[in-house]
Amino acid sequence: MKRKHIDKLIGPDSPPDSVFRPLVYRLAEAGVKFERGRTKWELDEIAGRLEVPFPPDLREFWSTAWPSGRGWWDWRWETWTRAEMHDRITAELQHHVETGDIWLDSWGARPSRKSEAHEIVKQWVTKGPALLPLCSHRFAICEPALPNTPVLSIYGSDWIYYGWNLASYLEHEFLGVKLFELQPWPEHQPIGQWAEILDFGWPVLDEQGNVVQPAPKLPQQTGKTEAPTAVHRSPGRKAGESPPATTNQRQGPPANRRVLTCPNFVG
Repeated sequence: MKRKHIDKLIGPDSPPDSVFRPLVYRLAEAGVKFERGRTKWELDEIAGRLEVPFPPDLREFWSTAWPSGRGWWDWRWETWTRAEMHDRITAELQHHVETGDIWLDSWGARPSRKSEAHEIVKQWVTKGPALLPLCSHRFAICEPALPNTPVLSIYGSDWIYYGWNLASYLEHEFLGVKLFELQPWPEHQPIGQWAEILDFGWPVLDEQGNVVQPAPKLPQQTGKTEAPTAVHRSPGRKAGESPPATTNQRQGPPANRRVLTCPNFVG
């Protein structure tokens, strides 16, 4: 898209000094397609229909220009509610619980019956901060509805940071900016219980299994958070942002994982 064309798409409620204005130009040059930015009234209507609060930076981005095309969720027409979005996430996690791939310490002892395990997962997801799909399986965390909302990539039971905030997500996804190479790492809002399930990098081990490079630490957050709960997973899963192993080194399980051998459910 040419700059003159983008200028015509800037919404009337976009702040003149918005950080998203120059970012939209860069994204358009990289091939991201845009439509006219939405008005405050339009965004209020969408948020009310979805039953999901929109954080300020998401509102600012969408008021500047509305991304469209392949991969982008068009919430002007989608009819999903918050409950239906949580149902989708619940179903995916329940499947991975059945296969023995995941069980969180905060869920307590793993029951022997599948129906009981499913109910534990459902209740846990229901209590979590609102998640809103943005593009493909990238989700904005919409609670608390404050600036610097993080973006996660959620694929089954693999959850990783894909943006410390919305701007860093867009640069990472579409402009090739390496998320973990940003220094200092931008502050962002807490993600509540979702921190328990994050796959946050892999430590590098030598041939004897000694840690020669620890997993990266979680970035500083602008709100008070609790330490992540240990995650039980079966071995061999791939973390999304793993550092490359060097010669004579191998990658071990992430620091927030432990191997769990799960017996089959009895019913």
